[in-house]
Amino acid sequence: MATLRLVQGVEPGKRFPLTAERSTIGRSSDCEVSLDVAAVSRRHAEVIRRGADFVVEDLGSRNGTYVKLAALIEIAKGLGRAISIDEVLPKLLDSLFKVFTQADRGFVVMRPAPDAPLVPVAAKTRRGDMEEGARISRTIVEEAMTGKKAILSADAASDERFGMAESIAQFQIRSMMCVPLIDSEDEPMGVIQIDTLNQ
Repeated sequence: MATLRLVQGVEPGKRFPLTAERSTIGRSSDCEVSLDVAAVSRRHAEVIRRGADFVVEDLGSRNGTYVKLAALIEIAKGLGRAISIDEVLPKLLDSLFKVFTQADRGFVVMRPAPDAPLVPVAAKTRRGDMEEGARISRTIVEEAMTGKKAILSADAASDERFGMAESIAQFQIRSMMCVPLIDSEDEPMGVIQIDTLNQ
């Protein structure tokens, strides 16, 4: 069963089951997902079930509905049906491509052992004529893994954090998001990256 889980605010961790065809999010006690938060309108947004999928529609709220909610629903929906890591990672990339429609390619690289080199475990491209292999910029990946923080760059080629790395120019990376995968001992074990390329 699909659920929405609060990750911050007055009741972090609270879950709301999405059992109806339409579940309204808002401050009103009549809403299926009732949130006592000043920034939330009385009837803020609606989560609509379409078969096995969910979409989020803003109901003309004062502060709008951010894509983050839509992204979380889309990704959780895909992962909820996966059984093994081999199924989870391609579904994760599929979900990210639905949310980030400008992305040209995405990949997951991981270390099979703590001191082992990174190896590609999943990759996806938007167009069939693009190279499927995960040609990665080690500069970006190392920055994300060392800092244990996600990196977002609208113009990777001129981003000072990467010091004009040759790999960024070589792979024609324009904008990118790189998120480290952290294990239970707070150690980085790989990254998920999606990017757009200079055409």
